Amino acid sequence: MLFKLIKANALLPGLALLLACSRPGDVGLELPSPNATPGVVRIDTLTVRVSTVWRDSVLTSGANFLLVGQYRDPRLGLITATGYARLGWDGPYAPAADEAFDSLALELGPNPYRYGDTTQLQRLEVRRLLAPLVPGRPYYAGESVAVSPLLLNQAAGALATFRAGPSRRRLRLRLADALGRELLQAGQQGRLTNEAQLAAVLPGLALAPGPADDAALLLPLAATQLRLYTHTPAAPTVARSRSFGLGASTAHFYRVAADRSGTLLASLSASNRAIASAQTAREAYLAGALGLQLRLEIPYLADLRALAAHPVVVAAEATFETLPGSAGRGLAPPATLFAYLSGRGGQRGPALGTGGAATPLNYLGGGPSRTGFETGRYQLPLATYCQAVIDRQLPNYGLLLAPSTLQLPERVVLGGPGNAAAPLQVKVYVVR
Repeated sequence: MLFKLIKANALLPGLALLLACSRPGDVGLELPSPNATPGVVRIDTLTVRVSTVWRDSVLTSGANFLLVGQYRDPRLGLITATGYARLGWDGPYAPAADEAFDSLALELGPNPYRYGDTTQLQRLEVRRLLAPLVPGRPYYAGESVAVSPLLLNQAAGALATFRAGPSRRRLRLRLADALGRELLQAGQQGRLTNEAQLAAVLPGLALAPGPADDAALLLPLAATQLRLYTHTPAAPTVARSRSFGLGASTAHFYRVAADRSGTLLASLSASNRAIASAQTAREAYLAGALGLQLRLEIPYLADLRALAAHPVVVAAEATFETLPGSAGRGLAPPATLFAYLSGRGGQRGPALGTGGAATPLNYLGGGPSRTGFETGRYQLPLATYCQAVIDRQLPNYGLLLAPSTLQLPERVVLGGPGNAAAPLQVKVYVVR
C-alpha cells in the first residue's frame, strides 16, 4: 500500500450538510482544499495503474452511416475503414422492353463530417459483394465479407480522386456499364420483382479506400444510392432512372482495421488484452471504432480501511489531460466519454451514473500546456466507486473509459501516471 495523508486544519464550509444530505460520492467535482477541516484527510499519493484495452466487438451495423477511408495515425498506425451494404428494396423494377442503357452511378450524399487530413486527395474503390448481408444480423467492426476482386469503377475510366473537405457537394462515381446492363436486363426479364431477386442479381456493394490513400475517413450519408439511367428510342433525350438505396434501413456495416506495426501498440493483438501505459510512453489511447479504451485501476483502495473503522469518502476525482499536440489536423478528441465498471479481465461492465443513465465526462478545452501546446482534460468523479470498494460492496477491478459514440473514429491520447507533459491526477478525500 502506498499513500500519504495530508491533514486538514481549516473549516470546510458545508461539510456537515454535505454528509447529511448526500451519499458519499455525490460530491461531483467540487473538491475540498488541501487544508480543509479536522478529521478530513487527503490521500496525497495512491498507486494508480493505467492501461489501454482493446475490444474488437464494436457493433457497426447499428449505425446509420458507412465509414470509409484510410489515414495514418502517428500513434495508432494505419487506420482503414471499408463499408458494406445490401441494396434497399423500393418495389419491383420492370423497365420497358425497348429501354436502352445509358449509365450506372453510385451517388454519395453530402456530409460535413470528416476525420483525418482533409487536404489530401483520396479515392473510393467500389466492388460487388459475393453474397448478400443478412437483414437483422449484427455485424461488428472486426468482421469482413467476401467481395469480387473486380473494381466496378475502374471499367468506367480512371478512378476519380477528391478531397474530403470542406466541400459538402455530392460525390458521383460512374460504375461499370456491364453491371448497369445486367440490372436493366434482369428487370426486363422479370427477375427483379422482389428483394430476394435483387440480392441474387447484385448482393450488395463494398466501398473501400485506395490502397495508397493517407487521407480523411469519409462518412457518407445514409442517402447514398445506386442509380441506373436509361432512355427509350421514342424519346432519346428524356432520361429515365431507377435508384436502389443503401440507406439505414438496409443491411449494412463497416469494418475498421488498424495496422499497428511500428507503434507502441504493436503487441496489442487480442481482444480485451491490455497494455500498460508504462509500455506506451506513459500514454493511454481511446478510439471509438477501433475499440481502444482506457482502464484505470487503484489497487490499494481497500487498504484505506486502516484509517478508521468506517472511513467516508467525501470527494474523489481523477483528471486526465490530453497530450499536448496529439490532436493534430482533423483529429479532434471525443466530445464526451463514459465510464464503466471493469471486469477482472478488462471486460466492460455497467456504466457509472445515476438512474441507469451514464454520467457524461465532457471534454474541457484549455489553454497552453506546460509545453506551450493547446491541451484539454476530462474529469472523472470517483467518490462513489471508492466508497463502494472500501465498503467491500464492489470488487476493485477498476474502471473503463470509452468514447460515448463507439461507432465514430474519434480518438484521444491521455497522459498516464508519471507523464510529465500531461500528468494524471487522482485525489481522494476521506473523513475518518
